[in-house]
Amino acid sequence: QAPEPAQAPEPAQAPEPEPTAEAPAAAPPARTYELSTASGVVGSGLALAFASTADLRKASIYVGLLVLGAFGPAMVALLVVLAKLGDSAGDVLADLFFGISPSVPPEVASAILLVLLEFLAGLLIFVSISIDAQVIGIALLGARASGRPMRLREAIVRARQVFWRMAGSGALVGAVTFVVQSLIIQAFGGFSRSGEAASVFGTIVTTILVAPFAYVQTGIVLGDVGAMEAISRSYRLYKARRMLAVVVVLFPLVASAIQLFAFSAGLDLAVRAAELLNLSLASGALAFATAVALVLASVVAFGSLSFTIAAVVAAPQVAAFLGLTFYSAGLDRARSDDPKPPPGSRYVTRPMLVAILLLAALVMLQLPAIEAIEAS
Repeated sequence: QAPEPAQAPEPAQAPEPEPTAEAPAAAPPARTYELSTASGVVGSGLALAFASTADLRKASIYVGLLVLGAFGPAMVALLVVLAKLGDSAGDVLADLFFGISPSVPPEVASAILLVLLEFLAGLLIFVSISIDAQVIGIALLGARASGRPMRLREAIVRARQVFWRMAGSGALVGAVTFVVQSLIIQAFGGFSRSGEAASVFGTIVTTILVAPFAYVQTGIVLGDVGAMEAISRSYRLYKARRMLAVVVVLFPLVASAIQLFAFSAGLDLAVRAAELLNLSLASGALAFATAVALVLASVVAFGSLSFTIAAVVAAPQVAAFLGLTFYSAGLDRARSDDPKPPPGSRYVTRPMLVAILLLAALVMLQLPAIEAIEAS
């Protein structure tokens, strides 16, 4: 028999070259996102929020402590005033704000007025905190959805980078929404005898009409564009999937009801705890300190819960934006592999820190004047 022809050996595969400066390693494949349907975008958003629980928990504690810094000094001053007034505190406040001819002593009226000014200053700080918290929530959710979770410090950096863009777009969209809602409520009020029904109907119709603004926030945080460009792109995305945008903007209405229920339940729990412990501001130093601690803990819980609910509300918007655009590169501007904290990653900005310290100093200076008030 003739010998079988020898088979040619298979060519050896050349080893893959090591990545060098001249030949960099190939970039990882782009992350793809699933475009949810209008009926499923809420479920996708909630699933994203659940997957980001660990990231959001750290951020909620951070936001809660910032809210404590904003409202804590004013709360302490208010509690000291109430403790000084004793059982007549309710009558004094009612006489001061609702009395036709108030007979409140000038020193008491001055102390309460100063407390109100301190609450107003805390409210201004809270607005700044809310903008940062909104960006942090969207950044953490978008990073988790892209498979590259962010650290809290990096999310804070992103908040610093887009703060004024978020503030400007929020003011513009809020002004348009307010005008549209006022006109609708006024127009519908002539057909309804119930002012509450007109308000609810106007809110729902306004929310649907401003659906073209559904993706402004994510366009700034994830898309890294300016306020006006974010509004323009949001309108284009709205035209691509109108019903999806309507669901995204309607979801916060449902969440607001949940938020109101959660806050009411938390306030009721705090009141019941105070009754159970028989706490009284005028029952001694220990009872007063316990009441103050309970109130301040409630302030922290309020800030944490507000952030968590805001993040859950934003989750469907993040899921829809990523499904439509496949883009989250705006977050890369805040990422850093350097172990040192990146620039702009201070947990509390200098202006906010100065404002909180000045507010606390004002309360400390106010305490001697409150102590001089004659007990009732």
